[in-house]
Amino acid sequence: MLKHMAMLSENNNTLISHLTVKSALLERSFLAEKPISTPADASLQFANQPRQQQQQQQQVSNFMLQQHC
Repeated sequence: MLKHMAMLSENNNTLISHLTVKSALLERSFLAEKPISTPADASLQFANQPRQQQQQQQQVSNFMLQQHC
């Protein structure tokens, strides 16, 4: 049981790492296509970050639940 939980934790950490890297690459490519032109655009981008992180965490949780069941 403990070994199974350790494997789930390791899978979770790996998944989070992959999502973080993917998110950074997507954000970089998006910003390269559409540079921030005004301070309002910049503040909007920073305002959306917590929501995006929450969505990623929810995706990880859903994935882990699917793997576990």
